[in-house]
Amino acid sequence: MDMSDIALRELGAMQETVDSLGGSKWTAPTALRGWTVEQLVRHVAEVATRQGEAYQRARLDVSEKPSDAPVGVSTERLAAALTIASSFLADAVQGVDRTGDPPVPMPFALVPASTADFLLLFEYGFHRFDLEHALEGSAHLSPDVVDTITALLGLTLPAIAAPDGRPPCAHITIEPDNWPATCLSWQDGVWTTTDQPGTDAWTVRGSAEAIARFAFGRPTPDGELAVDSGEMASAFKTIFPGP
Repeated sequence: MDMSDIALRELGAMQETVDSLGGSKWTAPTALRGWTVEQLVRHVAEVATRQGEAYQRARLDVSEKPSDAPVGVSTERLAAALTIASSFLADAVQGVDRTGDPPVPMPFALVPASTADFLLLFEYGFHRFDLEHALEGSAHLSPDVVDTITALLGLTLPAIAAPDGRPPCAHITIEPDNWPATCLSWQDGVWTTTDQPGTDAWTVRGSAEAIARFAFGRPTPDGELAVDSGEMASAFKTIFPGP
């Protein structure tokens, strides 16, 4: 299963959950600060619409990124809006010829189709988790989502790093269970991936899922994560604010 297939599966799981939501569930808080379930679903419907338009433009060699697409339907029509957006995205994604890794004008940048596919996996893998966690009080990332995100930590974390100011540490080592360590160093004002950990590195250890959730600001499972200090736990998302 490739990354776009995984992403569409995760989005489809969200759609099934939303289709069965009761009225009181829409106002449930999520782990995303300030967002209710309704706000999360509106966001996903908008993003799926914009990303679908991006893939449609890729089919036509159009490089201009899509504009905003706020979803303003009533709460009662929100499940149907998500269904429409999901179908639009799936048709567009499946219609792109990936020979030569063509560019896709995603809402924030023109990126190769392989990168766009990863962004879909990231978006819907985490938001499927966010929705389930909000409704059930606990959730897990899908194993293939965890594997993909863990394999690409060395690329994604530098990409979301805060651009200004020296961080409180110069080296970070991330050690997911059963995976090679990801070593990051602050050099010339940017974070880069290195081959060896710094001697004074902050270290994060734990299950791959716990690290993925910690790195991208989601609640971590009890007992599955160890960080060097409370300072690091609070500073990490300042260094890598990201999504």
